Amino acid sequence: MFIDKWKNRTLVGPTIIASLVLSSGATATADAVDPADQSKKVQAALVTKSYNIEVANAHGYKIVLVDGKQTSVKVSDQPIKQDGIKPYQDDPQVIAAGGEPVVGGSCGVSFLYYTAKGNRKADVYTGFDVWPAPAIEFYWEVSVTDSIGTGVGTWGYPVNNWNWETYWETSHGPTGYSLAKVSGGWALLANGQVCYSGGPWQDTNLY
Repeated sequence: MFIDKWKNRTLVGPTIIASLVLSSGATATADAVDPADQSKKVQAALVTKSYNIEVANAHGYKIVLVDGKQTSVKVSDQPIKQDGIKPYQDDPQVIAAGGEPVVGGSCGVSFLYYTAKGNRKADVYTGFDVWPAPAIEFYWEVSVTDSIGTGVGTWGYPVNNWNWETYWETSHGPTGYSLAKVSGGWALLANGQVCYSGGPWQDTNLY
């Protein structure tokens, strides 16, 4: 989600000469390096400096501020509307129901949204986005508590992606207050890093 996965692309047609501006101010052209001469290759890390709201909206990603830094969270499989970037504490979904539904960290973001839908049922929408490498395996546990007890949903299997998400419809005996939380979760990244969830949570009133 945070990194455009442009790979395995082949350019067909006329030769394209592109200029690369180096940190020293010098320029090099794409045909100035002999592909066979590996010693002349120049590599540089890619970094995120900003997000494009229009593109994020079109793909169902919400851009939020976590600890003063921009990050994005997948919230829908359909296009969304987002006029500006706000701290996640000011998100209407957070104000309507208490909680901390988005938690960021050094290797990704985990999220959980919990919404009552009537007939003593509710929807859990949860998942993660990771960096600087894709997840190859994960485990995820969500605990849902109402006035008579706690139920647990678990997921876990090999993946090869930068993000994962799922929906879970919960059924309850009582109405009234209920809380959902990521009570355990980690993702094993391709670089060997293990990224743990910060435990996002949200509550709602069942009806």
